[in-house]
Amino acid sequence: MSQLRRFAPPVGSQVAVARFEILRPLRLIDLTALNEVSIKGSIFDPIFADRLEHAMFLRSLCQRITKPVMPDDEAFDYLPTQAVADFLATEAKTPLDGIIFPSVQAAGNALNVALFHKASRVEMMDIPRGTEISSRSGQMGEDGWEVDYSVIEEVPPPKEPSDEELTADLRWNMSALIASEDQSSDYEDRELSLRVVLDSVEVHIVKRVQFDTEAHSVRRHRWEKREYDF
Repeated sequence: MSQLRRFAPPVGSQVAVARFEILRPLRLIDLTALNEVSIKGSIFDPIFADRLEHAMFLRSLCQRITKPVMPDDEAFDYLPTQAVADFLATEAKTPLDGIIFPSVQAAGNALNVALFHKASRVEMMDIPRGTEISSRSGQMGEDGWEVDYSVIEEVPPPKEPSDEELTADLRWNMSALIASEDQSSDYEDRELSLRVVLDSVEVHIVKRVQFDTEAHSVRRHRWEKREYDF
């Protein structure tokens, strides 16, 4: 299932942000271009009505995907966009890897790119076997707690692999090969698409959220209710 859910982190959240390197060409559809779809023809043409209906659907698709969804309506309102995303990813004549659509959270003409599951596999990091990884979010300094996000990799010293380790590697490779031939397994067979740029990783602490609103006054009316005798 290709889910196009949008997540707005609340105040106090710690959000990890990173830049990704694209490893292969990706085919994306720009939904903003669908707003310009137009159909020319005669109303006497039997298929003109169907073509006009298709054009209206395409023009509304971008609006449907970018429409803010209230929490109570989330399960119902996401179904149409999920169905369209699944069709574009698997059933379209020209399969797509993702979509481009306007952002409803950012001001200006900001765009979002959503990759479908098949095109979102990230390359694994090259970490030596036996490495112990730990992380921390800060440390105590002279003036109290200091925020300092870091990841520590404790790499074992290089050595010649033992016969047991070579045997274990061989067994793992054989099991991976068998899993790749078993369509019912969970073996990862998606093509690599992305690589994390490690020196770009940042943690953003959400301190406040600014809303851009449109105010409308509320008018009040009162009149005396009367019974009319007809």
